[in-house]
Amino acid sequence: MTGEVNIQLQLDKSQAVPPRPKPDAFLRQAVAEVCEEEFGTSLRAAVLTGSLARGEATFRRQDHCWRALSDADLIFIFHNQADLPPATKVQQVCRKIEDALKRHSFVCQVKSGAGHADYLRKMRADIFSFELRTCGCVVWGEPEILSLIPAFHWGDIPLEDAWRLLCNRIVEQLEVARGSGSRQFSVSIELQYPTIKLYLDMATSLLLFLSKYACTYRVREQLLSDLAKNVPYDADLPFALQDFARCVAWCTDWKLGTSWPTEEQWRQLQKSAVVHAHLLWRWELTRLTGGCAHQSDDELLTRWRRQQPLERRLRGWLHVMRKQGRHGCWRYWRRWASQAWKGSPRQWLYGAASKVWFRLPSLSEFPQVLDQEIECESIRRMLPVLTRSAHEASDWQQLAAEILWNYHEFVEDTRA
Repeated sequence: MTGEVNIQLQLDKSQAVPPRPKPDAFLRQAVAEVCEEEFGTSLRAAVLTGSLARGEATFRRQDHCWRALSDADLIFIFHNQADLPPATKVQQVCRKIEDALKRHSFVCQVKSGAGHADYLRKMRADIFSFELRTCGCVVWGEPEILSLIPAFHWGDIPLEDAWRLLCNRIVEQLEVARGSGSRQFSVSIELQYPTIKLYLDMATSLLLFLSKYACTYRVREQLLSDLAKNVPYDADLPFALQDFARCVAWCTDWKLGTSWPTEEQWRQLQKSAVVHAHLLWRWELTRLTGGCAHQSDDELLTRWRRQQPLERRLRGWLHVMRKQGRHGCWRYWRRWASQAWKGSPRQWLYGAASKVWFRLPSLSEFPQVLDQEIECESIRRMLPVLTRSAHEASDWQQLAAEILWNYHEFVEDTRA
């Protein structure tokens, strides 16, 4: 056992919890009305994915409406002979669907992408495509459209995809911490939900590394609980599985609306999330790289960057160049050339985000020395593009803002 986190969460299910809403019919109606009006016969199908498709979305009652904390993630598939609509048009359609849902007292953010059938046919084995094929829901159009996704077993999902999922959640946590500053251990719902997602996806990531997997939160919780009861004490795991399984069970109940938190529970959970995530991050990266447990985070990241083929690194930097444009590239050429030989933009940004976020447990107790501990300038040198002067980015929150801007601009919407 390489690490332990002692968390004692007592779940209180005595409070009455309102019944979970079922927006499926309203969502189907809204999508049908808006898509027929905006896309006509060029649209082949509209597919819902994510927790709403699995029936595991999180809702809270707010001002006589149901507010969905989970986004409605839609994929619009168009006929091959039809041109794909511009991004602005897709965004406009999403806003109209949101407005239609509000008329039924549902507040939900709608996100969407557009593609032809080849988008589905060319999907490779990863968590997203597996869950889309298994749990995706066609809310409008051809009911069998998801059968175009190649059939593969979850065991075919590369372990690196599980680690990338963990890193994406760490980036989300950095965004929450930046916005909350020294108040990060408050219990606002804006802080609760990303922490819940982090724990649930830590469970997903760990289970894949342990050759266990399931598409739904409740089944993953049960798998972890069973493992925790039977795992030997000296098993090669990143932390005490019993404590971690309790945290995941608590978060699953919160996500599915069957329990409510107390302030003290959240103080424990938010602090433990950083420790659990760091231990899991190191444990998985050690297995991906063949590294040793005694190596530092920087050494493990260097091993990981070196293992990526040069072709994949260059593809990521070409995307950065296209986004920056000819006139925005000239001042970065020398630094980009040096970075490209050592890793992709995604790898550099994951490293920068983790170096900041793993120091944040001390924020509530030692905010005055945190900036010195984080070494802001050395981390800034890892970023593809600098959006602030060195003086402006001298504190961790400004550094976090730069990391997040680079992530959203160059990494979030690409597989490179």
